[in-house]
Amino acid sequence: MSLIKGETGDWEIVLGLEVHAQVISEAKLFSGAPTTFGADPNTQVSLVDAAMPGMLPVINERCVEQAVRTGLGLNAQIHLRSVFDRKNYFYADLPAGYQISQFKDPIVGEGVVEIDLPDGTTKNIGIERLHLEQDAGKSLHDQHPSQTYVDLNRSGVALMEIVSRPDMRNADMVMRQARQLLPGLKGEPASKWMGPRPSHPDSKPVIGRSPRHRNVFFAFGHDHLGLTMAGITGKLIAELATGKPTTVDLAPFRPDRF
Repeated sequence: MSLIKGETGDWEIVLGLEVHAQVISEAKLFSGAPTTFGADPNTQVSLVDAAMPGMLPVINERCVEQAVRTGLGLNAQIHLRSVFDRKNYFYADLPAGYQISQFKDPIVGEGVVEIDLPDGTTKNIGIERLHLEQDAGKSLHDQHPSQTYVDLNRSGVALMEIVSRPDMRNADMVMRQARQLLPGLKGEPASKWMGPRPSHPDSKPVIGRSPRHRNVFFAFGHDHLGLTMAGITGKLIAELATGKPTTVDLAPFRPDRF
């Protein structure tokens, strides 16, 4: 146990991680807009990303698949029913005034990452949840002396948020968990956490570039999205378990619609 001396007594260090990772996909989480890095500002923005009135989100099946694969690598519960929620806050680069995220019903539940300690023992670090959510846009403060410009190319890009339990007691444990987790997310082998299953022919990285953090909570569930997620998740689990393709009665994801 790591303790810090204080004026009123000893303090115990209690640490957990919240890791945000961009999902590798050709299209955004709820629109067909491309996700190519380095494109000219505001050239990869659909009507959904710009929050135009009447625009409805359509879930990207590939992003769901990547989240399920990551959950399996974390030895975590895969929820057949998963619900999206609105995380309401004002931000200049968030045109809708809310982020579509997950709260009470994430796609992935409790899991575990096992780390090796310096004394030769191991420790299990609990994973609280993994959920999918949209990224926000990008505010540019260095383009004009008195104005802020907004680039919405990143708006709506899929993120995975992986939340651990507060099971770590020093910075070394945090570094060991990160080193155990990140290679698996990048599709590389790790000693305890295997990431995408090597036996599957489509073993590819599941994350892209740098994480981005958000911190306020939300309300308003979308049950129709939850039912769609349930169908997609069940289909993916069946395919990964049997190695055979399955079918599900869902409207296909069509980037050409946007």
